[in-house]
Amino acid sequence: MPGPPLARPPTFNNGIVIDLPAPAGPGAREVHGTLTFGVGTAGNNQLGRAHLLPLRPDGRFTTLYKGQTITDSYIDSGTESYIFTDPALPRCARVNWAYCMAPETSLQAAVSGGNAAPVDVRFRVGNFEAIRDLKLGAVAGAAVAANGGRSEFVWGAPFFMGRRVSVLIQGMSPPGQPDIKGPLYAFTP
Repeated sequence: MPGPPLARPPTFNNGIVIDLPAPAGPGAREVHGTLTFGVGTAGNNQLGRAHLLPLRPDGRFTTLYKGQTITDSYIDSGTESYIFTDPALPRCARVNWAYCMAPETSLQAAVSGGNAAPVDVRFRVGNFEAIRDLKLGAVAGAAVAANGGRSEFVWGAPFFMGRRVSVLIQGMSPPGQPDIKGPLYAFTP
């Protein structure tokens, strides 16, 4: 079976790097960032001091959040919010499936994959209704509850805001770094 389309070009084919700035305040209508092909293949796509998060074969990793071990965790730039379950967080009045924190609050979790040590990740949860009412497209604090209280943690688009996130394809390594092998995510704090 051939590899993913990204792996087919002769160079810059081991993964991607996504750089998105953090929006000011509760968010912005849009942010402009970059999608760079290749990981560690040129000056603009180096890992630097990024945290490495190896993935299981199913593309998942573990999130440790408020005493819960959530093994069904993944990063997804196409999901507009964080998705997780926390009965202690207030739900919104009009959209009771979302969280409405006022003021916006900083929370912390740890992520781990493979034999790598857990890495602390800070994230923000704000008032989903207020964000929605402002019609903002790029927000750092949007969070909704997992369907039916499912035990999953989706690190959606807000995770990318203000971070550099690299995705290394399964079986691939950055040039000269054979000890680092995909599938994995790498991200700045």
